Amino acid sequence: ESHGLGDSFLRGCIRAVIRNIEDRDDSEKDYILIDSNQNDGISNDIEKDASWWLTANFYKVFVEREREYKDIVITGKGRVSGEDDSGKDGFLIAIENKVNAKEGQIRGKKQTEVYYEDLMNPGAARKDGTHYSEFKKRMFVFLTPDGDPASDSHWAVLTYDDIVTALENAVNVRNVPEASEIVIRNY
Repeated sequence: ESHGLGDSFLRGCIRAVIRNIEDRDDSEKDYILIDSNQNDGISNDIEKDASWWLTANFYKVFVEREREYKDIVITGKGRVSGEDDSGKDGFLIAIENKVNAKEGQIRGKKQTEVYYEDLMNPGAARKDGTHYSEFKKRMFVFLTPDGDPASDSHWAVLTYDDIVTALENAVNVRNVPEASEIVIRNY
């Protein structure tokens, strides 16, 4: 919150993920979606939910780092302008960051497959005890310098260039505290 970016950086990263999904060509691995009629209404159909992801305002955002080996898990609430409280949705974004490294093995499976299964488990919970199953909109993101795909097809792609662009755009449109701007520009 002290960074002064509000949800603009998060929204920039989400736009990049959606753009990367839409820009896939036929030679790339298919992106697998959760059937939103199953899993207690949970959906990671980012393309179907794109208008929600692109227009929602995000609040009560909670970021966990290195939680049970998952690099970043972001949860919070989102609401499209004009909706009442019944229109708000909880969201979960999991990010696995790989820098010059391959996915490891956990329990005999690739990391992203295990992390996906763990986060879809109805009993999985944040540090504060809130169950991840409360967050109905899901986005699984595989972050690499060059946009390499994850071994598990439930994960969308994000690149370091996407991160830099989202940060630059957020800093250019917000009145960011000088200390935050220095750190961001150095990044």
